[in-house]
Amino acid sequence: MIPSAEEMANIVWGVGEILHSSEIIDDHALSVFSKLKSDLNRQKGKTSWSINVDRGHPITFSQCLDDKGESIIVPKIISDYVVLKDSGGYPPFDVLDIALEIEYDDGRPLTRWHIDKANKQADRFQEGPLFHVQMGGHHHNNRGEDLPIKRPRWNHPPLDIVLFCELVAANFFPEKWQQINNDPAWCDHISQCQKYCYTGYIDKLQQALNTSSKTILGQFWANQS
Repeated sequence: MIPSAEEMANIVWGVGEILHSSEIIDDHALSVFSKLKSDLNRQKGKTSWSINVDRGHPITFSQCLDDKGESIIVPKIISDYVVLKDSGGYPPFDVLDIALEIEYDDGRPLTRWHIDKANKQADRFQEGPLFHVQMGGHHHNNRGEDLPIKRPRWNHPPLDIVLFCELVAANFFPEKWQQINNDPAWCDHISQCQKYCYTGYIDKLQQALNTSSKTILGQFWANQS
């Protein structure tokens, strides 16, 4: 169910090529996908694999307009996660932190969202769902823009870099996304990532639906999972 590092290298590169040919990402972002492919290929003999998109070289999407059509904005993705190939179910991620940072074209931060796995200190996780989406986090180049709270953390299935890229493409480039969504190669890449990201989560959700002694949110709460 979980692709090998070598298989994931081909998936990541295939997604990058399609996004680039559709002009959803620029040449620099394609070079990031190329680096990810090389990094994954070097991990092919390991029992787990990792992906890292550092802050200095994010996946930068093409410029687009805000909802008012007044300001040019630039979506960027950074990520850091480790997939456990032999995890045997929920969750397949040992570490997960993928962030979407949206800036104005002059570099000023607009907003930041991220999907991650709850942090663990000593023997307890931070309060919240084990996998969650939340707004905010650190604006590393402008800490004055940090939000004063980190909640709420919304219960959410884990997403990898491929599914996160699809989410950005669909939201900010809907017409181009509709076109590539008819591409069998694109759908195959997405399908493989959906299977390893969602299967364990869906199984746990079904178990939660069949349990009346706890709520679904309670079942997915980090220190209960």
